[in-house]
Amino acid sequence: MQPLIKHYAGHLGVGGRRRDHVAEQRSGTSTTSPGGADGVTALFVNQDDTRAIGDTILILPDSAAATTTLNTTVSSIGTIVTGGSPQPSPVGTGGTVVSGTSPDGSKAVTVLLFTEGSAVVKLEFDSAPGDAMPPQLVTDVGNKQEIAIRTGLPG
Repeated sequence: MQPLIKHYAGHLGVGGRRRDHVAEQRSGTSTTSPGGADGVTALFVNQDDTRAIGDTILILPDSAAATTTLNTTVSSIGTIVTGGSPQPSPVGTGGTVVSGTSPDGSKAVTVLLFTEGSAVVKLEFDSAPGDAMPPQLVTDVGNKQEIAIRTGLPG
């Protein structure tokens, strides 16, 4: 694992205290270098296994590459969430949020995408159909993740 990723893996800032929404990181559900890229990914679920947040952070060579990756991801968002249109989000740079359902209709899905410096972040909030994560929770979790990245990313 590259030194930057070792440093960065400690900055998955979405776990923790919100027992009413998403509460804990399950052991064995985080990886480094997702899909062969520099970065980290983790899955956080509540105690009842009814809500989850997938957190993927990719570290790219620079902010221009992060923006390009963000735009590519937004243009292909229909493979992750259907029934919603991308909307601006105040989180990070280029923040974009889409709410709807999974393509197979089995769950409610909200995806928040943003960049912070050379990092691009995808937070995927999954829950039962018709029980989407509250928009303010999505923004709050995104802001906390953005702060963790901004304060933890070297240089």
